[in-house]
Amino acid sequence: SLERLDLSSNELSYLDAYSFIKIDIELLNLSFNRLKIVNKNSFYNLTGLMQLILSSNQIELINNEFINNEKNLKLTLIYLDIEYN
Repeated sequence: SLERLDLSSNELSYLDAYSFIKIDIELLNLSFNRLKIVNKNSFYNLTGLMQLILSSNQIELINNEFINNEKNLKLTLIYLDIEYN
């Protein structure tokens, strides 16, 4: 299975809810994009995700439910990078 998904430097400005619903990864790199909002279901069902890199975007709002939802990241996320937003 895929362990890492690197979508950095792709000028992404928005993540649809459930964008990553059918993948099993440990690291997701979304740095150096144009993301402004992290919705509560942006990372729905990424239960194996351990590292999420959101640095160097334009994030203004992170919905606090994006980690608290039982189908989201709360069981496995050990590293969250939101530097330079």
